Amino acid sequence: MRMINIVISIAFVWSTLSPTFAQPTKTMNTYLTALRTSDWDAAEQCWTQEAVSASKHLGIIFTDFPPKYDNASPLVTHHDAIASGQAMVNIGNTITYENYCKIPVTVFIGKDSTTTSYFLEQIEDRWQITSPLFLFTRDWQTLETEYSIL
Repeated sequence: MRMINIVISIAFVWSTLSPTFAQPTKTMNTYLTALRTSDWDAAEQCWTQEAVSASKHLGIIFTDFPPKYDNASPLVTHHDAIASGQAMVNIGNTITYENYCKIPVTVFIGKDSTTTSYFLEQIEDRWQITSPLFLFTRDWQTLETEYSIL
């Protein structure tokens, strides 16, 4: 019994000293709440500045759905159903790699479901959502033109 108490105590101390384990999921929950309530400013704060800036590069504004940085995900595609409670969202287990993590997110509408993975990286003291394009190609050489970065 004493050994179990010691193990539980060590686990508790470890979890309180290592808050980064929970932060990627916390970021995803914050993002999901922002989308549900259409709080676009709060949603944008969950993303890296790099992803947000790139989404605004051409100055195109979508009047029906502002966050272009995430325009292809099921969270966005099914935004109205999620906001109205007709769809359920499950944030899966975090898969941690050396300098980033991946979180599967599934949207359930009736018997149908769609899953996508979100990528997060730790910037300073917080986890932020990023585009896998930026995450995996950041160190590539680029050529910037008036309309795009090649």
